[in-house]
Amino acid sequence: MDGFSDTDWAKLRGVCATKGTAWQIRCAEMLDGTVNSAALEILTSLMASRNRDVVMAAAETLLSLAQTGTSVEVTPQLSALISKARMNGGDPYGFVLDLLLKNSKT
Repeated sequence: MDGFSDTDWAKLRGVCATKGTAWQIRCAEMLDGTVNSAALEILTSLMASRNRDVVMAAAETLLSLAQTGTSVEVTPQLSALISKARMNGGDPYGFVLDLLLKNSKT
């Protein structure tokens, strides 16, 4: 993904919402280690999924990025999505979401 152009990122952003759960989870996983604003935008959009597994895959990747030094800003949109995920998640999910908030830039 290091060789992605702006056009490639735009295409990925556009197709991401149309794909199934397994594809979206894998997309979130593949973005781990990718440090750019387009990847962060895609991960934030995946956090808005109705599928809890997709949300957690995106949250885990955001957490991984934050823990390895990437500046992950908790925007008002991301904060609202984290709050929503916490309400719908349960204990293991809450733990990941709490770590994400702790390790991110607010």
